[in-house]
Amino acid sequence: LSLTDRAKAGAARQGFVPEWFVRASATVVYVSGSVGCPTGLCARMLRSNDDGLHYERVDLPTVARTESAMTLDSLIEDAQFASPSDAYLIVNGVFYMTNDGARTWHVVSFGPKESVLAVATTPQWAYATVSDCSFACGTDQLARSVTGSMDWLVVSVARARTTATEVAAAVGQSVWLASGIGRAEGTLSLSTNEGKTF
Repeated sequence: LSLTDRAKAGAARQGFVPEWFVRASATVVYVSGSVGCPTGLCARMLRSNDDGLHYERVDLPTVARTESAMTLDSLIEDAQFASPSDAYLIVNGVFYMTNDGARTWHVVSFGPKESVLAVATTPQWAYATVSDCSFACGTDQLARSVTGSMDWLVVSVARARTTATEVAAAVGQSVWLASGIGRAEGTLSLSTNEGKTF
């Protein structure tokens, strides 16, 4: 069986309807979805340590647990797992991180007017695109944190923009920023020094 088939089969045995799967390591996989509960459908996240054969329930941020499971997939705007223990979620506009394998979640805030548009990870670093507005205005910043740390540092500041810019991917010391999202033409910028310059 493929990972997806195995994960679906294992989750289905628990009456679980999966929405997305994330591989955090060679053997650890996280599955998010919904399960029947007394009030209808409830959002759930499961973790497998044996490549999808068996699952244990882990936690979701409070905002995701209290929303309708039917809209959970749209509420989770981004999900990145840097390791089996370290993960980052943007849920309904709020940025969360865990460093204990999704057992507890912590809100990461960059200020009262700042929002996190996207996140990307490597085993060493987590990167977040931070903006002072939600889409096509204001100024973007790229913030970086050691994976698992609550301390973030702004490593580069973009000029005022008229289109959305988001961190697209990170591998090793390379980071890609995508701009012009939602338009017919866009640009992809590359940093080879962990986001300091592009």
